[in-house]
Amino acid sequence: MNNKQLESIKKNYESLKNAQEEMMSTIKRRKELAQTPEVQEFFRLSEKIYSFNTQLYDDVKDADDEQLIELAIKWSSTIVDSNHIFVCMGTYRIPLPTFSPYGKVDYEVQSDDQFADYKVYADIEKNNIGSTFKVSIEECDEFEKNNIVLYPNGKNADDYYDEIRHLFFETAINEGQEKAIAKILVKKDEKK
Repeated sequence: MNNKQLESIKKNYESLKNAQEEMMSTIKRRKELAQTPEVQEFFRLSEKIYSFNTQLYDDVKDADDEQLIELAIKWSSTIVDSNHIFVCMGTYRIPLPTFSPYGKVDYEVQSDDQFADYKVYADIEKNNIGSTFKVSIEECDEFEKNNIVLYPNGKNADDYYDEIRHLFFETAINEGQEKAIAKILVKKDEKK
């Protein structure tokens, strides 16, 4: 080996020796710090964060109260028995087959349309396929007599449904179902 090669080996050795000393010093300091209560708490909290379900963490970390309520409903079992509170989502007419150029597509009409065929009602407590009902115009009076029905009265039906649903669940969670129903009845009376 020539002197140039030896010098290169010495430089590499010195670099490795310095890296080893820095690494050992860092490890030693880390061990010293790990003995302090603050750092031990930091490690416990870090482990706890990593143990969270990733989807749960993503869903709740920046969620507002409304989103947390919706998540709580979503993660709960399906609601079977409801308080029979509905929002009327619209009144529809079934067109004659020759009337619509797009085929047989039902279209929304005014709630007092004399040619309306049915109304759609959505149960505010249920959030699944069985939560909306088509009720023929002939049976609407009976349906509305046996249930609490709210009308959007000019508001977008989906937005109004979400508003009423949130009011109901927020109140039910914080104050109980009876208070929630009472608030819904006040909303219903406001719309008359």
